[in-house]
Amino acid sequence: QMCIRDRWYQRRVHGENRKILGEMTNHTTLENVTSTAPGAEGASNLPFLIVLAVIVVAIFVWRSFSKRGGGSQRNLLVFLGPCNSGKTSLLYKLATKSKIDSISSLEINRVAFELSSDDRATQIEALDIPGHSHFKHSIEGYIAQARAIIFVVDAADKASIIGSSMDLYDLFINPNYAANPIPLLIALNKQDNILARKQATIEEELTNEIERLKASRRATNDDNSNDYLKFDNQKFSFTRFPIKFCECSVTNDDIKFVRDFVFENWA
Repeated sequence: QMCIRDRWYQRRVHGENRKILGEMTNHTTLENVTSTAPGAEGASNLPFLIVLAVIVVAIFVWRSFSKRGGGSQRNLLVFLGPCNSGKTSLLYKLATKSKIDSISSLEINRVAFELSSDDRATQIEALDIPGHSHFKHSIEGYIAQARAIIFVVDAADKASIIGSSMDLYDLFINPNYAANPIPLLIALNKQDNILARKQATIEEELTNEIERLKASRRATNDDNSNDYLKFDNQKFSFTRFPIKFCECSVTNDDIKFVRDFVFENWA
């Protein structure tokens, strides 16, 4: 009787084990079928595809913005300088080959024109920024888009040297210029005036004024964090920047050096 009971118990246990094993096998098979069901793998890759799509769109938008003149693209010819130095007259002389009688500009002028000579021509987009103080804040953004700068000085107005030196100082410490100094032409206009001074004299006057500005800003502990010049112990020199000087006269149509400077930077 004991042996029969033992055999019955063993058969029962063995049967239950086989049932449990069968259920486990069926459950595993169901999981495998579910994990390999159509669309399951695609669902797991969905976050990656979304990220990839965002990156592609961002690249497309950035490239489109750059082509429209944003970002780091530099295409502008920017005219700077004090009021009444002749910036607007010089710009329109380049653009139209004729002299205009202009007054001090009250707004930023944007002019597109073709600069041509006997053997070459190039398309120019120029920006004339007035010398009034309330336009100073506009300069930084435009410098980031500038390929070259023409800074116009009234060579016959000695009193304007102080204002010119302050404008040049602010340009040199402009973050967009300091990070990437671009070609700069200092055009000494109105050489037709009997009071006009020559390049050597004006360059020396500007250098001395910039030195005085350095000392003044260092002494007053100016809080402009971009002003690296005031800590420079060496005497200021224009030779540290890609700068050229020229004497010119819009009235006498003596602007050949200005035209050559533009052609050189739009070659």
